[in-house]
Amino acid sequence: MPSPVRTGPVTAVILLALAALIALPAQAEMTEADREGMRAFAACLAETERDEAACVEKLSLYAWYPANDKTCAMIGARVERVISLDGQPKWSDLFRNERCARLGMPHGEWAARAGARWDPEERYARCDEFDSYNVSCIEVFGQHAWHPYKEKICQSTVRGLTKQVHKRKAGKPYFRDMLFETERCRRLGLPYFKLEGTQ
Repeated sequence: MPSPVRTGPVTAVILLALAALIALPAQAEMTEADREGMRAFAACLAETERDEAACVEKLSLYAWYPANDKTCAMIGARVERVISLDGQPKWSDLFRNERCARLGMPHGEWAARAGARWDPEERYARCDEFDSYNVSCIEVFGQHAWHPYKEKICQSTVRGLTKQVHKRKAGKPYFRDMLFETERCRRLGLPYFKLEGTQ
């Protein structure tokens, strides 16, 4: 199956429709930490007159939770549209899409399916074996195609985020690509970054 990033818009739309027909396994995981996180983010939104950017700045992108299904549906649609146009979705949108998928809310199916290793040939994994920085693999397959084909990849992301937390003051945003990676690792049941005070 060709990569959706290197196909034309018509082929990409057909592939998107096909991917949507194959439902993801039920992986929704709403933990008590998620419920607390949703309440904390909702409280911030109430204090800032629904200014999401201000809350992300104050609490970090990691603290973001969707307000409702409509929020997740809009993010998922944006991610899928960018992919269908051979573009690269923003890391922050990919993170949000992963969180929506993990929580069992509407999300961009194509991006989430890439994380679930929909490609039986695991071409991304083979590419990554020869590219230690993932740069060319991401350019070839798209940011959304990143997946942790080895557990140590998730462990490396956890170490990187932990270093960032210690280097920066509380409330500052972390590397958005690493947040996407750790949320995908968490959704797939692999080691993931835990901010102090969360599960």
